[in-house]
Formats: sequence, structure tokens, C-alpha cells
Amino acid sequence: MKMKWYKVVLNQITPVHVGKRIWGVLSETEVFIPGWTVAGAFTHLYLVSKINSTTNAEEVLNKFQVITNFYPVLESKEEKNRKGKEKNGEGEKILFPHFNNGNFYLGDYDEDEFRYEYIKADFKTAVEPILRKAKDKNLYEFEYIVPKFKWVGLVRLEESIKKELESFEEVFIGGDVKYGYGRFTFNIEELKEEEKELGEFNLSLEGEEVKIKNTKEPIRCFVEFKGAIKDKISLGAPRLYAKLNFRSGTPTVENAYFLLPPGSKIKYKGPFSLEFGILKPTS
Repeated sequence: MKMKWYKVVLNQITPVHVGKRIWGVLSETEVFIPGWTVAGAFTHLYLVSKINSTTNAEEVLNKFQVITNFYPVLESKEEKNRKGKEKNGEGEKILFPHFNNGNFYLGDYDEDEFRYEYIKADFKTAVEPILRKAKDKNLYEFEYIVPKFKWVGLVRLEESIKKELESFEEVFIGGDVKYGYGRFTFNIEELKEEEKELGEFNLSLEGEEVKIKNTKEPIRCFVEFKGAIKDKISLGAPRLYAKLNFRSGTPTVENAYFLLPPGSKIKYKGPFSLEFGILKPTS
């Protein structure tokens, strides 16, 4: 089945929480949306249309395997208000990640500034599942990104899957969706200038394999920390991430591995396979 590259634009309708880590009573949100989170959301959406079929969830998830992370787009009006001046027709701007003096940035926002302006928090309490009453001593703080953005990422799909998705008007992404968080409408557009648009995510193609286009620029995807990568880091440090299994209802850790976060730099072009927002060395 022929596969094509598409740009996916997520239009945020309600606040979104993308689980990052828990500090005491604080459930912290990530400031971008990892590819594996969006792939999982679209897998669920696709399976809804196949509810009475024998479709295998793992097989469907793999159809969304070749996907980047998603980053917020700052409207030109927001940029004008923040800077106090016109942007001379630059229009919308994807806030790509990078590091500066040890600090993580999205576009020209450092992470603290982005969190101050666009991340809020509510206090919640855990609930007894059977009695439906609040648990004692289970008050916690829940962070979310306010709905002021569109989010953009790239995905490689079969055309038939793309058409299936377009029959839906919205998708729910992230945590606490049963309470209305993470509601998005979306558009899927075929790349008009494939080389240029992949290049914006610092990617280039070589047959079926993916490479980093410019090693002097920050990476936009995670990079698996193994093999040749270990001696090629020029900026950034690997972090431990856990892969969770949700099949049993209660999340369990299925695997854990070290990844270089987006915004890092490496002196290695590849080749890689792109899997759920992670570049994995193939040689």
C-alpha cells in the first residue's frame, strides 16, 4: 500500500495535559506533544470506526509509527502582542525546541516563560472507583496547557488510513480526556514541498530511511541513545523514559530506555528509522 507524508494540524479546543512526571502532589505537563501520544490517540480514533471488527490494536498503532513530535504554533497576533511590534508578514511560527545556556526553549520562549504564560493548574482529588467519593489525603495539582494554540507535526500514512481519519471531526489527546481535556479538531494535508517541510523538522529522506538534515541545528525528534550516538552528542544529555502498557487498564512499565530530548544536537546524520517521534539508529 502506497504511503505518503502528511502535515497534521491539531486545533486545540480545550486544555491539554501531556504527562511528563509527578513531583510530590504536582502532575506536570510536557510543553510539547510527543509522537507516541498522538499516534495512540489516532489509533483509538481509528479503532472506534472498527468497533465490531477483529482489527488488532497493535497492528493499527504501527500504521502511525512514522510520526514526529508536535509543536505549538504561535499566531502572528500573539507574537505581535508579546513583542509589542509587527512581525512584517512572517505570520505563524512553529515553536521548535532548542537549548540556550543550558535552558530549554520553545522558539524564543524559555521553558519557564512558556509555562508562566500558557500553563495553568487545577487542584483535583482522587476518587474511590466503587464508592465514587473522594479519597482521603489525595489532593493533587494537575497542570494543563491552555487552548491558545494550533499544533503541527508530520506523519507518513497509507492513503486509506488518512481517508478513514478524515471521517472524524475531532480527536482527544493526552490525559483526563473523560473530563473533556485534550479535545482537538484536526486537518491532514499532503506535503506540498516534501523536502522543505521535512527540513523544517530537521529531517531528510534516503529511500525508506530518515536522516538528520543539518547536524548543526537542534533535533526535533527524540534520538535513541545507543551505538554510534553515544560519542556524537554535541549538546544535551540523555534522559530515562518509560514505555507504558495500558492494555490491562492499569498502566505498567513495559520498557525503559535513554533518549536524547528534542533541542539537543548530535554530530551524526544517520541513517535512522523514525518510530513514534523517536529516531532510532539503523547502523
